[in-house]
Formats: sequence, C-alpha cells, structure tokens
Amino acid sequence: MKPFLKQMARMVVPSAARAWWADRRLTALSRDEDFQKAGRDFVRWMIEVADLQPHHRVLEPGCGLGRNALPLIEYLRDGGSYDGFDILQGEIEWATRNISAAHPHFRFQHAHIYNKYYNILDGCPSTEYRFPYEAESFDFVFLGSVFTHMLRADVEHYLDEIARVLKPGGRCFITYYLLNDERRSNGTAARFPQPTAASCTIRSDRNGKSPTMKPKCAPLTRRAA
Repeated sequence: MKPFLKQMARMVVPSAARAWWADRRLTALSRDEDFQKAGRDFVRWMIEVADLQPHHRVLEPGCGLGRNALPLIEYLRDGGSYDGFDILQGEIEWATRNISAAHPHFRFQHAHIYNKYYNILDGCPSTEYRFPYEAESFDFVFLGSVFTHMLRADVEHYLDEIARVLKPGGRCFITYYLLNDERRSNGTAARFPQPTAASCTIRSDRNGKSPTMKPKCAPLTRRAA
C-alpha cells in the first residue's frame, strides 16, 4: 500500500480497530523465534564487542517495538536502564504497554519525524530532530541499521546528537549495510554482508562542526542459539 493510502487508512479506520489489529500483529512478531534470536544476538554483540555493562544507561534510536530491549530486561540491573525512540507510533505504544508497564526503567518515546514512507502528514526533518534527552545522559548508544536508511546530512546530525547525549567515555555501537569496492567486485553486494562491528570514538566539536569518528571494524561471528 502506498504511503498516502496508509495515512488515509489510519484516518478512516476507527482507532480502536487499528489498535486491536496492531496489538495482535506486534504481539505475534514479538514471539517469533527469528525475531527473538536477532535480539539476543545483538545484545551478545553489545556485551562482547562493545563492553556493555549491567549498570549502563542505554539509548536506542530506532528501537521499534523493543526487539533488543526484551533480552536486555534480564541484563540491565544495578541502576541500568533503557530508553528508546522510534518513528513508528504503533510500535512505541505496544512497547510501552507490554514492556514499560512491567519494567519502568525501560522507557519508549514516539519521534515525530517526517518520513515519506511512515509519516507524511507531520513531523520535522531528521536533520532538525533533537533527541529528547539531556546532555551526557547515557553510557551506551545502540543503532541497529538505522544509518542504512538515512542520507549523509541525517547521519551527521544524528552523530552530533549521539555525541551530545553520551557521557564522557561513553560507547556507541552502530550497525549498517556496508557497500564498498570489495563487495562490488566479489559479488556480495547483492547479499547481506557478514555482520561487522565498528568500534568508534566520537568527539563533538564545540565550534559546531560534525563529530569525528575513528572506526575499527572487525567481522562478527554468529553463534548457534
């Protein structure tokens, strides 16, 4: 269905019916074995590659309905917490009902950002969106393939915001689709690449320039569940 028609359907179909159907669909997705395994894999990589600790305050832009939040419930303790935001309002509402209600230190917010596929009626551009958190609030920021769907100006702005909300010495774990000359030449550009961990130092420039990043990339090895 085209984006405009999706928006019109939201306006025509009664909100109660939309909420009922969305809740059933998202609940079924949250119980899917592949969905759950993907969340466990990402959390394992956060711990093994990026040294996520149980006491860390975690932020996840593009959190969806909480695929990665769910396996973090048993890990984050001793003052640890989780905050996530996403453009998809239905998924944020589901996560708030099904996760935050039982685990108040897991919080979800809807991001009012314009998107031609998901939100064409209102919202600000990604390049103007300010993360709804105070400076130096988080020990750890995770983005799962968010930058895969963003243009350069959007990515640079998000890096500015990540640098702003990270505490001194904080860590950021970012995954994205990497398309380079090597992948083009050996034919792997048509397939999803092997997951790669990028360990980056992010420094914000107080003169208003974009943050600098110094990545070190290494392949991640999948384990059996």
